[in-house]
Amino acid sequence: MAERQTGESTENLARVRGSRTAELVAAARAGHFARAERPLVIEDPFAIHLAGERWQRVIGSNFRHWLFTRVLLRRVLPTTTYVLIRARFTDDRVLAASEQGVRQLVILGAGFDTFALRYPDRGIKVFEVDLPASGALKRERLAAAGIAVPEHLHFVEVDFERDPLDERLLGAGFDRRAPAFFSWMGVTYYLAPEAVTGTLVQVTDLSAPGSELALDYMNAREGVPAEELPLFDSLLRFVGKHGEPMITHFDPDSVLDRMGLAGAWELLEHEFPAADPGRHLGSRTDLPRVAPLFRMLHLRRT
Repeated sequence: MAERQTGESTENLARVRGSRTAELVAAARAGHFARAERPLVIEDPFAIHLAGERWQRVIGSNFRHWLFTRVLLRRVLPTTTYVLIRARFTDDRVLAASEQGVRQLVILGAGFDTFALRYPDRGIKVFEVDLPASGALKRERLAAAGIAVPEHLHFVEVDFERDPLDERLLGAGFDRRAPAFFSWMGVTYYLAPEAVTGTLVQVTDLSAPGSELALDYMNAREGVPAEELPLFDSLLRFVGKHGEPMITHFDPDSVLDRMGLAGAWELLEHEFPAADPGRHLGSRTDLPRVAPLFRMLHLRRT
């Protein structure tokens, strides 16, 4: 019995550790919903249930919230503003695509995404693609909160570095003949370059004409302003310490070629939020500055 308990504890610890980044992202959205000035960048009342008990205690306590955000996480706090911006960026473009008749959303590396819960009546079939452990933990936390998994949400288990994305998606009911929106936010920097390009080859093959793709990537270190390099390095150390190092960066001038997207996809937007934060945040001043580490791409399949 002792051996079994030890094995189960080890398995649970590994699962929680593998979802640490997903918890941080959910905590950023939950803290924004609970504490930020209105109007919000993004409204996510479900994130608090996915962030985990520790973050629920932090967000619910003025002192703990101050301690974590202003002391323990102060070096990487600007990245939380980016998390909000990329969520709003993706939501807006998915909803716009749905107005044009796109009825399939594939969220690659879904983590604790809540689009399917926040927009239940848009007629969009949502496929959340992630590691088996991540999907299992998400279902556990939804069940614990009494939140039912909606019928239009489908969990698809994929390891991007090992599993065939096309087989898993088609097996889950994805229709490759119809246009779809693919969202791949907060993932590419954790994968080896060949896993990024390999996944995008499969996405391209699965995408009917008119499909759209939104993804983000981390700037190459050489492209980061000198005054922001301490933040860049702090972020890399932080995620590396928590077992999910960021290992892949791209040069903005060559990113489409290096990702294998040139030719098959029309570039609609190439966003650098730090360069024009007002476009995403308006005149609000209650959020930390936007870290100049990430860029976002929005493309349409030709």
